[in-house]
Amino acid sequence: MSSRAQWLLNLEALKKVCSPVVVELWGHGRSPAPKDPALYTIESFCAEFEALREQLGIEEWFVFGQSMGAGLALHYAHAYQARVMGVVLTNSGVVLSTPETFANRASQVPLASLKLGGPAARFALESMPMHVKHASRLPVAVKTEMLADADLLNPQAIAMLMQYCLPSLSALGIIERLPMPMMLLNGSFESNFQPLRDLALTLLPSLEVVDLPGGHAINAECADAANVAVVDFFDRLIKKKEQHQKVPKKQGLTP
Repeated sequence: MSSRAQWLLNLEALKKVCSPVVVELWGHGRSPAPKDPALYTIESFCAEFEALREQLGIEEWFVFGQSMGAGLALHYAHAYQARVMGVVLTNSGVVLSTPETFANRASQVPLASLKLGGPAARFALESMPMHVKHASRLPVAVKTEMLADADLLNPQAIAMLMQYCLPSLSALGIIERLPMPMMLLNGSFESNFQPLRDLALTLLPSLEVVDLPGGHAINAECADAANVAVVDFFDRLIKKKEQHQKVPKKQGLTP
């Protein structure tokens, strides 16, 4: 239930080391809201991201996901490992929860009301805790833009995301097998995520964790510090790759 506006305070900093590509999921912002449930699966989203990479002519890229987007980023990185140089995540309960745990939470979502459409669906949408109107720590400029974009949310698309994507979004079964470097931007004010932060480190000791004074939307709430951490992370990986490419292979050396 976010939009491209959430990244307003990050894009200029990221441009120092890469060319940012911001994605709005089906039914969000300016993206369409297709009616086919098959398009709302994890596999379908990963295929869409890969098609976007090919369309843009990018050989390798970083993926940076917030909340639900963190789960999609990890599943994409797992499916297309050769195309991902590194992954940055922010707080995401669904990523580190068991499917059963998340199913219990998801059962509280008013899917029937969302599917109805009309005023009842809009009311149900705005009543959900993740709606931006309930955010208390976002910078004013970001929240203003996100509130405007929230009017573009399609309730039926949100319902299909909840039904066909979120229940299987846990990355507990894949995170340990991902070979690329990863960073977690942890909003330390979100108390219920902190045990999951520790679990992530247990599962993946190589994970770089940056603890920042903020909550769920840490990339926007603590943008300056988040930008410094992410730009440094990307820059180190780019330089490492460049250095590796400069080293000649032994079989190509002459005596």
